[in-house]
Amino acid sequence: MASASAHKGAGFDFSNEVRYVRFRNSFLTDRGIPLPKATSTGTTIVGCLSKDGIILGADRRATAGPIVVTMPKQMLFRCHRLQLFTIHPRGSTYKLPYVTVGSGSLTAMAVFEANWKPNMERTDALDLVCAAISAGIFTDLGSGSNVDACVITASHTEMLRDYVKPNERVQKERTYKFRRGTTEIKNDEIRALAVEEDITYIPTARGRRAT
Repeated sequence: MASASAHKGAGFDFSNEVRYVRFRNSFLTDRGIPLPKATSTGTTIVGCLSKDGIILGADRRATAGPIVVTMPKQMLFRCHRLQLFTIHPRGSTYKLPYVTVGSGSLTAMAVFEANWKPNMERTDALDLVCAAISAGIFTDLGSGSNVDACVITASHTEMLRDYVKPNERVQKERTYKFRRGTTEIKNDEIRALAVEEDITYIPTARGRRAT
């Protein structure tokens, strides 16, 4: 009889996480507690290789479902060699000259594919990163606000907060103020909504299940 291999493949092992999720779900459902719902999040984060290091960039908007917050997003990295990796939740890694992640990644990737070149100077690479983040800001509802950048070399790391401000508010040409009652309310009506539910029990192997 063949025995199970003790060798683990490359990448991260998420088997404990899978077992925990199954245990958590059964623990909650057995007690009638609804399972937590997934929350849609959004942002744009990019990175690319330059001649002397790595340039990273991110927008300042954090989106989680209906909540939208503008806040600084801290990214910490350590550079040993000029290499840039992206790591997916499933554990796979990709070594690439430029990467984009987040809800605005497709638009940002188009900017890199059209303009990135090997051995770019610091200024050119930094401008390209800002252009990619700005593309995500203007085309993705989950991204927004200003552009943060980070320049990483073998000797130092430089954080550039609010390096580009593509959405600065300008002074309005006029001040619009309307006196109370300008828009007249013709009528006011309140309706009571009655909701009816039909519960049908379907016999299963473990008992009855409501639908």
